[in-house]
Amino acid sequence: MCTLSWLRRTDGYTLLFNRDECRTRASAHPPTERRLNGVRYLAPADGDFGGSWIGVNEQGLALCLLNRYEDAPTEAPARPVSRGLLLTSLLDCGSVGQLARQMDRVEVQHYPPFTLAGFDSEMQGTLLAWDGSALTTRGVPTDGLVITSSGMDQAGAERERAAVFAAAAGLGLDEPGLQAIHRSHEPERGAYSVCMHRDDAETVSLSRVRVTP
Repeated sequence: MCTLSWLRRTDGYTLLFNRDECRTRASAHPPTERRLNGVRYLAPADGDFGGSWIGVNEQGLALCLLNRYEDAPTEAPARPVSRGLLLTSLLDCGSVGQLARQMDRVEVQHYPPFTLAGFDSEMQGTLLAWDGSALTTRGVPTDGLVITSSGMDQAGAERERAAVFAAAAGLGLDEPGLQAIHRSHEPERGAYSVCMHRDDAETVSLSRVRVTP
């Protein structure tokens, strides 16, 4: 239940990320500077498990994590590990290449399905998707909508939100325009709008990451 977009710039890149969560979830803690293996990074902290859904380090690598609700493995992990803890364990990587190599050593079978998005200072983007049985990788070739997720209707959310981003792209994408989309209630306020609202869940935050030289 999240939406991620990005915009490459002549001086780096910008990420925008809507975090959608159940209304019963504990409130998150604001971004704090931490260190991992000597590398400084900034990330908010999940109020329930202490991990995070987004972070950026001093080397220009940013990570975002989305749950894959559409992939329900027949045998869930006996003792699942919070996916947010995976993200914070990788924030010492310096590039998407290093991220992919480090992910090869992660025992992903201990995590519920997820998509991990990574972006680096060379303006390269990658999506690493774990569906409960296989880990796959693909690039992020274009600006605008990167990925969205829904715990209610994945196909419907993808269709409706992609249409909103596509309409905006026809007018030319810029950072204020992307921010407006992330705050929007098109086509109407509800389960399919980018700023999402349901009886059981809603968009709880909008994060912006800007990486420059």
